[in-house]
Amino acid sequence: MDLIKDWDTSKIHFIPDQPLKIICDTLNTRKLFIVPIVKNQEPLTLVIDSMMIKGISNKTNLQDTFRVSWIQQKSLSNIKITFDSLLNNLHYVFELKDNDKTLIHRTFVANNKQEKLSISNILPGKYKAVLVVDENENGRWDPVKFDLKRMPEQVYIWELSELRADWEVEVTLKLQ
Repeated sequence: MDLIKDWDTSKIHFIPDQPLKIICDTLNTRKLFIVPIVKNQEPLTLVIDSMMIKGISNKTNLQDTFRVSWIQQKSLSNIKITFDSLLNNLHYVFELKDNDKTLIHRTFVANNKQEKLSISNILPGKYKAVLVVDENENGRWDPVKFDLKRMPEQVYIWELSELRADWEVEVTLKLQ
């Protein structure tokens, strides 16, 4: 998959017609966010004409059509996580994962032994919480480096209780 170089807003539209905003993901320039400026919440069809997206190697997309429907707030879940036994002033990377797909990626510095994190509007399901002690402060997990005689960064993984629609789950995750 090519990195996105440019896009042509005249080659994308909704049926029925709705204004839209296109944003390129700053963390992954292979992704565009297409945001309808919604007048109502009726189902829409998104039409992407061929050659709407141009990659850095000048490859373009094929035409495609997607059905868009809206998720009601009451169909989503919320979770409040308390991390316990953190070490002050250390950098951490938190990820919420659905199987191996990272849904949420956040970095933070522990100011206290306990830190709280709230995540709203998550689809119901089973998730894993992953916390990395980010010793080199680069925002990701680093494996062992034999040439530098450095061990891998420590990782904690927890299976979370199933999130259900219109629920708010509170959980405390203790580092052992």
